[in-house]
Amino acid sequence: VLVIASVNVGSMLSARAIARQREMALRTALGAGRGRLVRQLLTESLLLFLIGAFGGMAVAWFATGALERIPIPGDSSLSLELSPDPRVFIFSLLVSLATGLVFGLAPALQGVGRDITARLRNDAAASSARRSLAGNAIIVAQLALSLVLLVAAGLFTRALNDGARTDPGFEPNGVATAYFNAESWGYDSTKADRFFRALRERVTAMPGVTAASYTDILPLTMSNSDDFVRPEGPGRDEDGVARVRVGVSAVAPDYFHVVGIPIRVGRAVVAKDDATSQKVAVVNETLANRLWPGASAIGRTLGFHGERVLVVGVARD
Repeated sequence: VLVIASVNVGSMLSARAIARQREMALRTALGAGRGRLVRQLLTESLLLFLIGAFGGMAVAWFATGALERIPIPGDSSLSLELSPDPRVFIFSLLVSLATGLVFGLAPALQGVGRDITARLRNDAAASSARRSLAGNAIIVAQLALSLVLLVAAGLFTRALNDGARTDPGFEPNGVATAYFNAESWGYDSTKADRFFRALRERVTAMPGVTAASYTDILPLTMSNSDDFVRPEGPGRDEDGVARVRVGVSAVAPDYFHVVGIPIRVGRAVVAKDDATSQKVAVVNETLANRLWPGASAIGRTLGFHGERVLVVGVARD
């Protein structure tokens, strides 16, 4: 976009330089050196690009300020800090100076050609030929750059559309979330467990609520849930099987029903899966196929933080 805009300005400067050739020839005839005329035209070009840079900075300043005032829906208050960094302003000025120099140099040299006599006569044919050649070159450059930009924008739009239509594997519509941190209230694990059980019962009894559950990691959030498991079974020793990196989430009963993730094989987490029972896990199809290809994952065990976890279900990815 910067190059296309610079080419546009460069084309206008080129046309302006051709129109001022008689003026520059007259200045040369009066004793102005070629270097001095080039410096004058470059100064004008740089000034034009700097005005554009400061105008863009002003737009960026007000636009980011407007973005910061847009309310963000969510359970917790969020504020965005989008103020332009001073280093970005400095970089923008340097880029503007560089582009002004690059795209202003050719028109400046074009406007102070050596043939003073022809320029004083304002040779229309020669001027038209030069203008045609320069104009055609600029048009070709603009079309080439615009084609690249349009292709990239088209690919981005198509990817965005495909992403919006991609099935995430769960149903977000009609699901409300709220965040609680019982530890910050001074609750120990026993008191927190009683609170969450009572809260779930009250929420489930509310009109319009079909189910309620808990999880420590919501799907497709930026929370870090990476951990490692080790498959166990006949013929597998502790050192012969590499650990597998997985995403782990602790869930309560009805979780898979609430978020709409179907259980392909086996069962989901139920109320009897508490702290006094065998630790159980529901794995997704990808992990089941990776650890036990061609075999059932139900009844298998995983080593997890020094404990044995029983696989009781396989859920859709």
